[in-house]
Amino acid sequence: MNSFCTNGCIPGYYGKHCEERCSNCNHDACWRDRGRCDGCDIGYYGEKCEDQCSRTCLNLKCRQFEGVCYGCKEGNFGLQCTKSCNEHCYSRSCHQFTGECDRGCEIGYYDLFCNMSCSPNCAQPGCHYIVGYCSGGCKSNLTGIKCDECDLKHYGINCTMECSVSCQSGCNRDAGYCKGNCDEGKYGNFCNETCNPECRNGCRRDNGDCKDCVAGKFGASCQNKCGKGRNSNCSRNNGSCACKKGWQGALCKDCSPHNYGELCEYKCSSDCLNGTCFSNGSCIGG
Repeated sequence: MNSFCTNGCIPGYYGKHCEERCSNCNHDACWRDRGRCDGCDIGYYGEKCEDQCSRTCLNLKCRQFEGVCYGCKEGNFGLQCTKSCNEHCYSRSCHQFTGECDRGCEIGYYDLFCNMSCSPNCAQPGCHYIVGYCSGGCKSNLTGIKCDECDLKHYGINCTMECSVSCQSGCNRDAGYCKGNCDEGKYGNFCNETCNPECRNGCRRDNGDCKDCVAGKFGASCQNKCGKGRNSNCSRNNGSCACKKGWQGALCKDCSPHNYGELCEYKCSSDCLNGTCFSNGSCIGG
């Protein structure tokens, strides 16, 4: 057995009698008392450099005591580079510790890890690599940042059906019902019904009732004529009005008992009993 070494050991050895062999220490340098290496040869780590760095460490280099790689070979990540980057990372390159694709994504994929597919409705292949919006616009009839909505003029499967031209704010994607108001003069779910021309300022979207009537008309759809004997326009709701001289009734459609003629413009004969006559002027009661 070697005698006790008093002046240290030659490189590559350690121990009380310098009988232990250093292994994989950088420049064969290790501490005499317990063989701890002052750095390891490339590809090794540990106090005595007895463990191998991961084969996927960049240039096979890792930290001496933790085995953490000084960078990974392309396509790998993790403390010891044992995990694979997403296959859709551009050039299979990703951040060593998070796995996020650090050079963007292959065409057709997006998000930090490139595991989301771009919309097939993008006008051009690919999309923004983080949020996925179609940077080149959308295919025909489509809109939205990911081109997953119909534009204001279309609805149905693949947005191939056309909304009514009278829809002011587009239509429901599934059924084609108009979302907002109709063009003036139109009403109904599809804005394809025509308001009564006697309406003024259009009609209600849901049932076609007029918002107001032109002069001389009344009723929900302005379908009724005001009485000829009105002194001014009649009520929009029920046609009631103030009557001219010689007329009577809530709607001013009848002559008073003392008048006759088409416009109730003639006075009954003073010889008629009580001064009343029929519409042709003949006396009532003689």
